[in-house]
Amino acid sequence: MYGINPEQGSQMSFNENEFFRDMTLRICGSLELETSLRRSFDYLKNFMPLEMISLHLYDPNLGTVRTTAAISDSEIKSLDIVTPLDERGRASFIEPDVPNVRIVNYPDSDPVISRLLVSLKLPGETSAMVMRLIIEKQRIGSLVLTAGGYGRYAGEHMKLFSLLNEPFAIAVANALTHQEVTRLKDMMSDDNRYLRKELLSMSADEIIGADFGLRGVMEMVRQVAPLESPVLLLGETGVGKGVFASAIHNLSARGKGPFITVNSGAIPETLVDSELFGHERGAFTGAVEQKRDALSGPMAAPSSLMK
Repeated sequence: MYGINPEQGSQMSFNENEFFRDMTLRICGSLELETSLRRSFDYLKNFMPLEMISLHLYDPNLGTVRTTAAISDSEIKSLDIVTPLDERGRASFIEPDVPNVRIVNYPDSDPVISRLLVSLKLPGETSAMVMRLIIEKQRIGSLVLTAGGYGRYAGEHMKLFSLLNEPFAIAVANALTHQEVTRLKDMMSDDNRYLRKELLSMSADEIIGADFGLRGVMEMVRQVAPLESPVLLLGETGVGKGVFASAIHNLSARGKGPFITVNSGAIPETLVDSELFGHERGAFTGAVEQKRDALSGPMAAPSSLMK
């Protein structure tokens, strides 16, 4: 089989299996879409006309196409361009008889490609080759190759590009899933931090008996909270040392900052000093970074430390 090298203007022989293997490694070698597209662009341009490769995700609910990336020789663009489609354009996206890869050498005849070229700020006199990305019979978007001028793509280019339909679809689906998991993880972390802060802020007002039997203890809490000195809380397991530690923190000048708990009973004896009082980088073997002390606020001592 032969591929056309647009730089040399001549034919170059290659092995189809090697092409598929090399391209698959480039396509699926990263969960970062821009990285995969960059590697694919650099390799594909040796076999066909190529000035830009772009990724477009279809939203059937809104009837829009969201352009998320565009790669060319000069730059890598992470984009967020939403292109609304008219009725004809939406119909073309769900048309079952359209091949997975097709050539659009004259974009004026295509309602979707002509709009996408405008969104990408490309001239109307541009040829395109479009790959439909489908996973489990669901259309997730399109990958578009473009080159300046009319009539740039031929049947052998489409045949070659078609070999990559499945690897591209799998890579894009995996990358989008990874992005969604990362987004949800960040949201969950933010929610967790917010809820912990809310619980801590409520603890000082939710101590049962603060106005009766524990009034004396709460008075001591209010006396020590403004101080900069560490505070040691003593008591048997289960008496609520952690609750009072939270109350002291919330009433202190650092009340709006983080409240970090340390389970001192779980710290090995050899690491107690380092964990509680901190250390400087290089202070001992294995100290590769600075560690701040954990005693900058109140400490609720477990019963094992009070015997």
